[in-house]
Amino acid sequence: MKLRTLPLLCACSVMSLALICPAFAVQKVTMSILPGNGDPAVVAAQKDFKEFIETKSNGRYEVEVYFGATMGNCDTVFQGVQFGTIQIALDSVSNLSQFAPELAVMDMPFLMPGEEQVRRITEGPVGDHIMSYLGKKGVHPVQLNLVTPRAIVSTTPLTKPDDIHGQKMRSTTSRTHMAAIKGLGFAPTPLPPSEILTGLQQGVIVATDTEYPGIYNWRFCDVAKHILLSDYIPVIWFVYASQDWYNSLPAEDRALFDEGFKIYQQAFRGYIDEAVEQTFKTIQEEYGCTITRLTDEEKAVFAERSRGAYDILTPAQMKLVEMIRAELSK
Repeated sequence: MKLRTLPLLCACSVMSLALICPAFAVQKVTMSILPGNGDPAVVAAQKDFKEFIETKSNGRYEVEVYFGATMGNCDTVFQGVQFGTIQIALDSVSNLSQFAPELAVMDMPFLMPGEEQVRRITEGPVGDHIMSYLGKKGVHPVQLNLVTPRAIVSTTPLTKPDDIHGQKMRSTTSRTHMAAIKGLGFAPTPLPPSEILTGLQQGVIVATDTEYPGIYNWRFCDVAKHILLSDYIPVIWFVYASQDWYNSLPAEDRALFDEGFKIYQQAFRGYIDEAVEQTFKTIQEEYGCTITRLTDEEKAVFAERSRGAYDILTPAQMKLVEMIRAELSK
């Protein structure tokens, strides 16, 4: 009798241990990403980051990726990260500059004129310094990722600087982003990402700017058939995490996520080049979009017009601008 009940008692003991021992519990990690499904930022999260974390942790962590602003606008997500209800988030420096105005210097027109220059800043000590300002707001800064320069997507042809003449263009709430757009000759019109497509359809705005893959991923190409490549400012994603959550991780798990973030960044870089090539091909061949690239002379006109955007900067922001210029002059 006792021998028969022994296996049952052992099984019950194991089940009880599994219920009370945290080591057996799967810990969910919520990751909110601004771009929509199919964007390189989303693909890198769903495929590379998620797979690495879940595999290397032997299933102790489960990464849930939410994209396309489904978890709310920038304010809602940022507060969620501060409170720890969202563990990891990705948004643009433009949107996040409302919480750390120092980030806004990266939206200054023609400050970082090429991809190499942008990477020198975002992946170097100057970038770490600028990220630290957001770190003072109760979140853990992770990385800055260059996407592409901003393309100007419009429902009416805009092929040269003189075509603009006060046309309404969507902007973020960043004062510097608005100043940059105004400097080009547009009338900046703040809209959240979820309302841009409707704004284009209804004529609230005639243009928006976006990273190159966003032309297709946000479906702007459905209604806006004219693409202007001006290279006036870059799109830069800021990955950040809940400070309380990150600090609560055991040291080995912090190292795991740190490595995962590096893998995420490397994977994103690989996907973005492929996505840009495919985007340009698709929007031209399947959606009938036209792509215009400004000449150097036309860029010089834009650059001269947008000098006034720097007048709105605070002394602290101007100091960061000079820091960037000094780094790029080396």
